[in-house]
Amino acid sequence: METETLKNDGATLSDVFKAIKSHLIAIIVIFAAFCLMGLAVAKLQKPVYKSEGSVMAAYDSTKYNDDGKTTISTEYTLSRYILPTVASIFKEDKVLDVTAEKLALLKENGAISQDEKITNSALRANLTVTRSDNEDLLIKISYVAGSPEDARKILSTIVDSAIEVADSKDVHDNPVYKLLCDNIKVFSPANLGRQANNSSKYIVIFALVGIIVAAAYVFIRELLNNKFKTAAE
Repeated sequence: METETLKNDGATLSDVFKAIKSHLIAIIVIFAAFCLMGLAVAKLQKPVYKSEGSVMAAYDSTKYNDDGKTTISTEYTLSRYILPTVASIFKEDKVLDVTAEKLALLKENGAISQDEKITNSALRANLTVTRSDNEDLLIKISYVAGSPEDARKILSTIVDSAIEVADSKDVHDNPVYKLLCDNIKVFSPANLGRQANNSSKYIVIFALVGIIVAAAYVFIRELLNNKFKTAAE
């Protein structure tokens, strides 16, 4: 009985290694070129600086408690209750409107660089607000700007504006936002911005693109190669 041997026309792992070996120099050149492009782009990036600070949600229940009785656990529970709200108000338009108005005056007086954008969208994009975990009452805030001093001033202004809005009173001198009034405290003031450029990010991205381009190059070259490779062919 004759047996028929089925041939696998697909590329094997050995074929892949052979293709890589035959085009190794081209692969290295392409990869190195893209890595150098990534390095060049990283060097051309304008330096940015990040200022960091933190605030604390500290609810004081004695203000609205007639008998004046309260406990630390009660204060802690109430502070945790308002924590998500405190964290979210920094990016609210109401707070950013007040911030932009204050920063416009600082810009006119030359206290902030003319290159800094002070629109709500720009402020929101450069502002980061994070909470460590559900047990922590601290909220960490950071802002990225073109200079160390600008980063600090803008972050300080955002925090001051948020507290100002939270502490606002009506015409009868009653708190507009009872849960927030007087309950946001600055824990760590905004520090002088530190350089925050991530140069390695561009190198990694370009390196990955280089690998993809090199793989595509090898694939196309092998696809267009019509030469016989074996005696069987």
